[in-house]
Parts: sequence; C-alpha cells; structure tokens
Amino acid sequence: VDDLRPSIGCYGDPHAITPNLDRLANRGVVFDRAYCQVAVCNPSRASLMTGLRPDRLGVWTLPIHFREAVPDAVTLPQWFRKFGYTAVSHGKIFHNPTPDPQSWSEPIRSLPALPNPYPVEAIQRIAQVEQSLPSNDWRKNNLRGPSTAAPDFADHQLLDGARTNMAIEDLERLGQQQQPFFLAMGYIRPHLAWIAPKKYWDLYDPE
Repeated sequence: VDDLRPSIGCYGDPHAITPNLDRLANRGVVFDRAYCQVAVCNPSRASLMTGLRPDRLGVWTLPIHFREAVPDAVTLPQWFRKFGYTAVSHGKIFHNPTPDPQSWSEPIRSLPALPNPYPVEAIQRIAQVEQSLPSNDWRKNNLRGPSTAAPDFADHQLLDGARTNMAIEDLERLGQQQQPFFLAMGYIRPHLAWIAPKKYWDLYDPE
C-alpha cells in the first residue's frame, strides 16, 4: 500500500474501520518496529525491493530508476524467478511508470477503461486550468484534480479495485499450477488523491 500509516485497528486506532487488515494481522505477525528507508516513495521502494540501502543505490528522488545507478541489481522477484517461481505483478510495486520488466515472468496486464471519479464540475475546472497554462508548462500534463472524491462507484470501477480483481484472477490461475509463484499486489491508496467509493466515506462521521 502507498503512504499508509499505522492508523488501522490492529495498531490500536479507535477510529479506523479496517476489518480485513485486522483479520490479516490476527492470522500473521504484526511488526511494531518497521521503518522505511526514506520518506519518499521511489527510493524507499527501490531499497525494499533490492535489499540495498539508498546510499548504495544512489536513489533519493522520484524520477531516478534504480537501474540507472546499479544496473545489475537483483530484485526480490528476480530472486524468486531464479529459484523456479513464477513472478507476477499488479499495481504499484516499483515506482510508476517504471515497473522493471526483467523482474517479472509475465508482462504487466493493462487495466480496463475506468470512469472518471470526479464530478462534472471538477472535470470542467481541470480542463479550464489546463487550457490556461502555456503549452510548455510542465504542470499541463500533471493536473490531478481535487484532493478528495467520493464517487458512488463499485470497488472495481476505481484503480485499486480493478487491480484487485485482476490479482484474484491470477491468484486462482497460478494456484492451479505445479510451479510455485510470487504474486505482488501494490495498492495506490491511501496516497493522494483520497478517492474511494462513497460507501467507505459513509462509514465515518464527517464531523
């Protein structure tokens, strides 16, 4: 998951409604001394997936791919592949849009077309801002919209839900094989923008 703090039930947060994560925690091991290497997404992911410290990788910011600094780095899924596993990826494992194809046994599958989660007024406002920017302004292709949205969507109509369905399909498919497998699933949320189906927002008192 991306940018998740320990604000979940199994870590004692009285406001968090996280039954599935709590159930997973009850069935496994809960670590209370887990630290990320760097507070920024890309270097932290690169360090975790290669087992190399950020100062060894030379990755401190978002745009740099770890293979620019250490081309022969061996990632966690590469190790699994070396020992006969099928390694499959869904979602954000390495920093987007650089998924490191050599780490995986299969190409990353494309998502189906998904509806825009923002209301019409927000979509129109984004278009107005985009049109007002000069053609060479870097922000023109990086407009994201409001920081929150609560569309009345089903889970599969948003990115993480759609990816989850695809991961379930692969889990069932790979489970039928004789070959062991490593399935990585990376969720975009709760990273900004905070977009989730309305039914989840409705679980909480906005006041």
